[in-house]
Amino acid sequence: MSSKVFRVRGLPLGTETEIISYLDRVLRLHASEPELQRRGKVTVAPSCDDDKTSVALLEWKGDAPDFLSSLGNKRAKGIELDDRDISFDDHFYGLTQLYSTREGEPINADIIAVTGLGGHAYGSFRGQGDLHRMWLCDFLSKDLPNCRTMIYGYDSKLSSPGINTILDYSRGFLEAIRNVRRSKEAIQRPLFFIGHSFGGIVIARSIINAAHTEDEVIASLYKATYGVLFFGTPHEGLVIKKFQEMIADNSPRHILLKEIEKESQVLFSQLLDFKNVVRGRKIVSFYEQSQTRQYVKDEMTQSWSRSGDYTIAVEVRSAVLQLPDSMETKIPLNLDHSQMAKFDYKTDEGYQRALYYLTEFEKSASEAVSTRFSPINITIKPLSTVPFARDPGFIGRNAVMAELDAKFSSCATHKRVGLVGLGGVGKSQIAIEYSYRLSRKSSQTWVFWVYAGTVTRFEQSYRDIANRLELPGRDSAQVNIMQLVSRWLADESNGPWLLILDNADEAKMFSPAAAQSSQHTETNLLAYIPQAATGSVLVTSRNTGAALKLVGGYNDIIKIEPMKPEEALNLLKAKLSSAQSITDFRDPDCKKLVAALDNVPLAITQAAAYISQGAPIIDVAVYLDMLYESEHSRTALLDEDVGDLRRDSEVPNAIITTWQISFRQIQRESPDAADLLSLMSVLHRQGIPKSLLLNETSDRLSLTKALVLLQGFSLITANSGTDNSFEMHRLVQLGTKKWLEVHDSIFKWEQKALRLLSKAVPDGDYENWESWRSLLPHVEAVLSYDGFQSRDDLLEQASILYSLSWYLEQKGDFRIAILKIEQALEIYERYLDRKDKTIAFTKNIYGTILSQIGQYDKAEAMYRQALQLLEKVLREESEDHLDTLVIINNLAIVLDDQGKYDEAEAMHRRALQLKEKVLGEEHPDTLQSIDNLAIVLMDQGKYDEAEVMHRQALQLREKVLGEEYPDTLQSINNLAVVLMNQGKYDEAEAMHRRALQLREKVLGEEHPDTLPSIDNLAAVLMNQGKYDEAEAMHRRALQLMEKVLGEEHPATLMSMDNLAIVLEEQGKYDEAHTLYQRAISGRRKVLGSDHPYTIKSLKRLSILLEKIKGGSVSSGPTSGDMVP
Repeated sequence: MSSKVFRVRGLPLGTETEIISYLDRVLRLHASEPELQRRGKVTVAPSCDDDKTSVALLEWKGDAPDFLSSLGNKRAKGIELDDRDISFDDHFYGLTQLYSTREGEPINADIIAVTGLGGHAYGSFRGQGDLHRMWLCDFLSKDLPNCRTMIYGYDSKLSSPGINTILDYSRGFLEAIRNVRRSKEAIQRPLFFIGHSFGGIVIARSIINAAHTEDEVIASLYKATYGVLFFGTPHEGLVIKKFQEMIADNSPRHILLKEIEKESQVLFSQLLDFKNVVRGRKIVSFYEQSQTRQYVKDEMTQSWSRSGDYTIAVEVRSAVLQLPDSMETKIPLNLDHSQMAKFDYKTDEGYQRALYYLTEFEKSASEAVSTRFSPINITIKPLSTVPFARDPGFIGRNAVMAELDAKFSSCATHKRVGLVGLGGVGKSQIAIEYSYRLSRKSSQTWVFWVYAGTVTRFEQSYRDIANRLELPGRDSAQVNIMQLVSRWLADESNGPWLLILDNADEAKMFSPAAAQSSQHTETNLLAYIPQAATGSVLVTSRNTGAALKLVGGYNDIIKIEPMKPEEALNLLKAKLSSAQSITDFRDPDCKKLVAALDNVPLAITQAAAYISQGAPIIDVAVYLDMLYESEHSRTALLDEDVGDLRRDSEVPNAIITTWQISFRQIQRESPDAADLLSLMSVLHRQGIPKSLLLNETSDRLSLTKALVLLQGFSLITANSGTDNSFEMHRLVQLGTKKWLEVHDSIFKWEQKALRLLSKAVPDGDYENWESWRSLLPHVEAVLSYDGFQSRDDLLEQASILYSLSWYLEQKGDFRIAILKIEQALEIYERYLDRKDKTIAFTKNIYGTILSQIGQYDKAEAMYRQALQLLEKVLREESEDHLDTLVIINNLAIVLDDQGKYDEAEAMHRRALQLKEKVLGEEHPDTLQSIDNLAIVLMDQGKYDEAEVMHRQALQLREKVLGEEYPDTLQSINNLAVVLMNQGKYDEAEAMHRRALQLREKVLGEEHPDTLPSIDNLAAVLMNQGKYDEAEAMHRRALQLMEKVLGEEHPATLMSMDNLAIVLEEQGKYDEAHTLYQRAISGRRKVLGSDHPYTIKSLKRLSILLEKIKGGSVSSGPTSGDMVP
């Protein structure tokens, strides 16, 4: 027969027999005789929150008596008898003692059990067998008679309108415990908790609150807590979908469900906090091994029952804290979630295991807890374990010191700050200086230095701290030394402390299942750094990721950059040998040296020590010369370990070797990031485009992760702005190359960079100039490597040289362009078949450059060779002759430049005929040939025919391409030029204005095709005598060309010459003279003394000089040059 248990409160004190007799008297007044026949067992206990009354647990078999049938979850039945208020309830809210302890004997411990959501304070622990026994009461009363065992009830029903959160439940729970532990003896009595499901969450939150409160009574509960038995507690959350379906959409219970769902941020933070505060407590975690039926709604009755599919309610990972086995016992139970805290018989395995650990708790708790309430008598005053003397010459870093003061002083609770930066940038030195300033300012603050580079050194540092604090038990082989120190740090009665974790670079050390030491395996070192309100932590790290694991947020990371130039200069002077006067070292040399060392403190200190040791033979100037001598010399100097008493003896003092620690770590953590760093080191160190790096991998996510890691180690820096590029310190680049040399792999990465750039470089047309601006430094860096010897490598190099010479020709840098194209041609002719079309294309570019510098005869010869080769190849391959047309066009242009008009015209007509045949009369390439033919006709003085052809080209281009297409705009310009040559100035001016307006609109004011339009319009204005406007236009053109093309570009020099002409026409001889001289100087340099344009400028200057002298000059009217 089923039975129900009621709680009866307000009963008088007395013997068990007297109390039961009084209860029966009450029952006889309110229950019928047949109902009284069903009265079951009565258990009597003291009232745990009232020493003047007793409580009884009344079992009633079958249906409840009528006077108790109306009880609800929150209601109680009150009865007055003999001036006593007797209450009956079945919800068991608050704390209820389950049995009386042995009379006359001390109480060894308090045991408090808490049920889960939807559970019942009594029923959740009551077996389902025939005897309906409740093990906490029926079993423990006999097995642990000297423990005061209580249950805690609360509004746990999801169907109720309660608005409680986890924090609310924990506060109510702590207040209830406060009320039953008022005496000094009770306050210091050991405390054991038993939590089923959500009840464990409430217990964990309560322990955290007790650990961090300033309320002494509540705080005592933390000290008194010795052990916890968790039964299926979902520390990492539950799948809440079914629970959400069970409650109304507007129920406030959804707030609580969100707190306990899987991946809940509330539970995540609570778990981290609990793991920190629970050190030194015994934890037993039971987890289910049988599946539980899910709740299913009966659509007929609208009720929910466990009749659905089987599932594991709380997975193992969530049910255990994942602490070391020495700190947490993990026990599987072959029961489902709802039954795992209910035992029918003492022989049940679950009860046997629970009893064993509770018995062990009872044996050991008294001594451990009493020790916590008896403060350790440490006779030593707060001290510092910083192992380095203060640096009397500490320089600068005032902003960092101020930020540290602000961050630590602004928070009254636990605070953590990370100093993150490149190895050798001075993080540890800043930490040392801050520790001394703190000790001077706050003499009552403990300062502890921990080497956090490896688990072994971390543990040894904690052992050193334990020895300095003279902690009891530190010499025992059985003691976990890190737990011992952690416990001391967590005890706020020990006063304020600062823990400095130096060189905490390994993120995995501070993650679960990462650390290994002699005393613990698979533990998280982060757990040994308690978040005590009286403590602060200062971390130094090269690795942003590791620092974030320790401090928690980016706002608490201080990025340590190299010193400011003035600070770096002062540091160098301070570190130089005192045996020499600082006047021996010239200030300019010192400034150059710190700049060459990127203002990195360790590199500066290292250089100063080297100079001091070598004085007077070596001074700053000599060191600088050696530094600049070669890359090998720089590496050797910066790899010299000169020692530093204020650095960890196990950490290298040479800047190159220091960074190799980071390289090794990155290689372990992410081979992709190590490869990326290797590749970047053989490029130019600045402006490395992300787009270039993406050409090496199609996996954007992997690249981003690698970049983030390298940036986290401060080895690269993302440039601000929109160019999406990166750079690395010059010394980091040097160190990386040294690392690659040591591992005999630098050539491999030079080859990779060569192939990467060979694919990445575009042609030299204006549309690609922006790309070239970002790629050029990297192209130059890779082309400087002299190790390429294989055929494949040299062909890749030639491909880059070919594109580079094209770009340089377009930019007007002909001297360098011709060197690059010659190198490319030499490689192609050596390694490619003589009939390879690539050779022809290379000779075509070569001819174009020769033409630009006025070497027309050589350019003609080069074009003819290219054309002959290409025509031969195409004949053999039976291909069309389209590839030859570009070369035919270029050959015709250079013939025109030499005055070989008939042959030039013939070549253009040949090209036009081929294009009309193959491409059609309206193809854009055909129209280009019409324009080219018109130009050579104009150069022969055949203006009328030229005009007709230009108008034809323009008309067709407007039809086929549209008015605003760049080729159409070129036709408008060319037509305007021929019109001016015919003296049709008004129409020419209108056409030039139209061309300029459209080019500005379509191409932009600074496009290379727009700039000649400005100059051409100025020329026609001058021919009309509109000198002021012409001068203004020429000045505008010159200014823009100098900005866009550079001062030595041929177009810029032409514009300069044209401006001189218009100034001469206005009688402004001095400025005209200056501009002619500049144009002549530039043309000699860029084009050569024999170039027609150079000769033309010399003639104009000669005429001007005659005018200045007042001589008669019969040169005719002067006209500027125009660009068709």
